[in-house]
Amino acid sequence: MRKFMFIAVLIAAGQVSAETIPVESYKFDIKSLADKRNRYNDDNFIRLTNGIIDKEPVVLDYKASRIKDGTIVFKLKTPAQLNAVNFDIFRGPRSFGWKTVKVYGIDGENKILLGTKDFNHPYALPAGEKNREKLTVALSGDRKFDTVEVNISITGSYLGLLEVSFDGTI
Repeated sequence: MRKFMFIAVLIAAGQVSAETIPVESYKFDIKSLADKRNRYNDDNFIRLTNGIIDKEPVVLDYKASRIKDGTIVFKLKTPAQLNAVNFDIFRGPRSFGWKTVKVYGIDGENKILLGTKDFNHPYALPAGEKNREKLTVALSGDRKFDTVEVNISITGSYLGLLEVSFDGTI
């Protein structure tokens, strides 16, 4: 029993020592939802990692892009061992549900699956649920990566993101 408690304390200490890993840049090729004011786009690729949850989400249009899985590639400022990726998301009344998230660490030629999570949101936002929420995907791995690929499949046609951050150690 003492051995298990010691291990639990070590795990908790590891969680406490985790920090938010700074992101240098990111890219995606998915079209943004068009509107007259361009409020849903992220042409400069800064809105998802600026530390501010913008008033309007970045809305990626899977239907217009004709894709099933959207990929966003993040370049970290410093190679890091990652524990989690956090998403501040927006879900509209219909067509914004998240299905599965897969996160890969990329180090040169190597691409390694660090974590996956099935959210399986329904197509329609259930009555009483908030349209903004935080989602986390736990990651595991014993190596440091300088590039992270996040692959997101959805249950509708749109993906709404406010902020993406990574927890880990440098």
